[in-house]
Amino acid sequence: MLAATARRAPSREAVVCGGQRLTFAELDASSSRLANALIGMGLQIGDRVALHMANSIAVVEVMAAV
Repeated sequence: MLAATARRAPSREAVVCGGQRLTFAELDASSSRLANALIGMGLQIGDRVALHMANSIAVVEVMAAV
């Protein structure tokens, strides 16, 4: 779903947090990089991932990645 939105509206803002902003294209790219890194570390479909993070754009990137 994120990839489809990134293709349809790549420059549209996806996330705004404080002074930080990410477009759908940027969010798709960053979450894909993180997902690939997690796969490289052995994470598989169905594995549980726990997050303990302050509210930030990074939280959205991680949630999109997993």
